[in-house]
Amino acid sequence: MDFDQATRAGILAAGLRLFNKLSIHEVLVEDIVREAGVTKKIFYKFFRKKEDFVVECYLVYAGEILTIYRSILGRPISTHERILAVYDVLERVARGPDFTGCGVMRVGASLGNRRDHPLRLVVSGFKKTVEALFEGVLAEDGHPDPKPYARELAVILDGTLAQVLYHDEPGYAQDGARLAIRVIEAARRSRLSAGE
Repeated sequence: MDFDQATRAGILAAGLRLFNKLSIHEVLVEDIVREAGVTKKIFYKFFRKKEDFVVECYLVYAGEILTIYRSILGRPISTHERILAVYDVLERVARGPDFTGCGVMRVGASLGNRRDHPLRLVVSGFKKTVEALFEGVLAEDGHPDPKPYARELAVILDGTLAQVLYHDEPGYAQDGARLAIRVIEAARRSRLSAGE
């Protein structure tokens, strides 16, 4: 990685650290450059405006989270075990002292009804990709129509993340896991009753 790439990556990492603590509206460019140890001139060399920077930060963050999900859901273990592993990781992370919930959910909620905001596309794309990962797991399990069940799994995951955060109770991850398993079992029963 050359100097410019390293500097740019450092600024993005600094922004994500700040956005993990504060909302995108509370963090100023001055805060970002202070956290990154660079000047405003350097910041603006890489990012046209703060909004562009925020979008890039969350693209990076979403990519990191999707890498984790792909790693968990791509394991050569049963569907049940893969889904349970997602919730086990969530519970383990939630027990950490720096847990502030899902950054993508937080930023999505902060946008309110601003459907035109570029971050809305990042959040929506991330959520659709998570759904597609669940859909792939169910398809591998032989389900001919995994989409509705994948949507249910995505809804359960988001609800679990919210409950864990709002109640500051990592144990909600296991409640989410039990609901997710019920969806997987319903999908399997549906497949079997269809004569598969």
